[in-house]
Amino acid sequence: MSLVVSIGATVIGAIALLHARKDGGNNYQVFKAEVLLPLVFSEGMPDREVVEKLEKEALFKLERKTC
Repeated sequence: MSLVVSIGATVIGAIALLHARKDGGNNYQVFKAEVLLPLVFSEGMPDREVVEKLEKEALFKLERKTC
């Protein structure tokens, strides 16, 4: 999961891994969140493609670490 928000001229966010339980239907209850990569952008909001690339890199590093 990624989240980015604009605060003035700076954009901050994080790539996070959420641990959750199914709470019925399509509802899930998150019980733990791990920040895989904190994000700071000073040039404005990044393109979705940039964030998706960072997500893939963070997940790849996590997979290599757990193998």
